[in-house]
Amino acid sequence: ASGYVEPPQLEGNAITQTLGFGGSAQDYALRIHEDLTLNHTVGRSKFLESAVNDRERELIPAIEREIKSAI
Repeated sequence: ASGYVEPPQLEGNAITQTLGFGGSAQDYALRIHEDLTLNHTVGRSKFLESAVNDRERELIPAIEREIKSAI
């Protein structure tokens, strides 16, 4: 699997976190993610981006709750 999640980082008064796909399979992952003309037998192009965008209304409040409970 080429997926990864880096630990949260505090940058000034903002908390950032990086997640994605790549690593040793970066060239492959980039093509699979960005090429919207490919026929996928399982999944789809931009599946990570789409999943976040599709659930944004639920994710933002959930992330806010987790941050507030941690500080």
